[in-house]
Amino acid sequence: TMTKVITGKTLAVVPILRAGLGMVNGMLRLIPAAKTGHIGLYRDPETLQPVEYYCKLPADVELRELIVVDPMLATGGSASDAGGGDMTVRIGTRGSRLALAQTALVADALRAQGVASEIVVVHTRGDREADMPLAAIGRGAFTDILSDMIARGELDAAVHSAKDLPTEAGRDRFFCLPRADARDALVRREADGAVRRVGTGSLRRAAAVKTLFPQAEVLPVRGNVDTRLQKLRTGAFDALILAAAGLDRLGMDEKGVVVTRLSPEVCVPAACQGIIAVEGACGELIHDEETGRAAQIERTLQRLLGGGCTNGVGAYFDGETLYAQKDGVIHSLRYTGAESIRALAEAFA
Repeated sequence: TMTKVITGKTLAVVPILRAGLGMVNGMLRLIPAAKTGHIGLYRDPETLQPVEYYCKLPADVELRELIVVDPMLATGGSASDAGGGDMTVRIGTRGSRLALAQTALVADALRAQGVASEIVVVHTRGDREADMPLAAIGRGAFTDILSDMIARGELDAAVHSAKDLPTEAGRDRFFCLPRADARDALVRREADGAVRRVGTGSLRRAAAVKTLFPQAEVLPVRGNVDTRLQKLRTGAFDALILAAAGLDRLGMDEKGVVVTRLSPEVCVPAACQGIIAVEGACGELIHDEETGRAAQIERTLQRLLGGGCTNGVGAYFDGETLYAQKDGVIHSLRYTGAESIRALAEAFA
């Protein structure tokens, strides 16, 4: 049985010994870090250095042997050289300025691990239907095509805003960069100007607007961050609510606008807001465990509340306190374990 090499050069075919241990040229042992049937990262058990990056085994094939890919050993180097070589991963992303900024962060993190990358811009269904409300185009409008391209072998990885990923448990397998500011931000043209028209396409954010400005009219708005801010500057709105992380990543939080970051007691962030998700094996090289834990807690709570990023549900874990928002109502509790997730969801019953 052979595995499928996605990138890199074949170094050796390795028979798998007991407990998943193998030998490369009689000297290098491998420990699978992912389950059989999935793209996995293998590490030397003594140095914990990656020795195989992109090795894919069909789910219906029993693991008996694998093809080892190591760019340095394949070109005459050594495993301890930690990277370099001619390995390049294809990273899929949307083409907006924010999406490209997020993908650049992923590429930089991979480069620090010795992995080069090529960025592939993909036009998603959400981009094509830019005039439709988010609630109308459905979950996965910005992510599904990228995930499908990985499955077909056309990409090695994809970069998403984690809050855009479909909520079902089967989509929980992704890796995370360290989280940015998860809060929402109220963006105004003038600090003391009247707020009569606020732009947001989010029911969750609209509930916060009604709390902060009961007399304000909430108007739908679509488009990328640049487009929305241009509409604000030209007077279409008095204020917008945007993700603080997006403003920070674009360096736009102080350019001709007044930004107020909203506490989760006022507006609970969408589940995984501020998190860059990486689908694909290479994401394990740059995964932040703390952020990944928060993402799974929030996605579990989101499912119990019956929510997604388009229907008014918020779920946020700051490391100590777990927050939830549904139908404009906010509850929170101190997180003590998995039972806290169900207890908080039951508060809305």
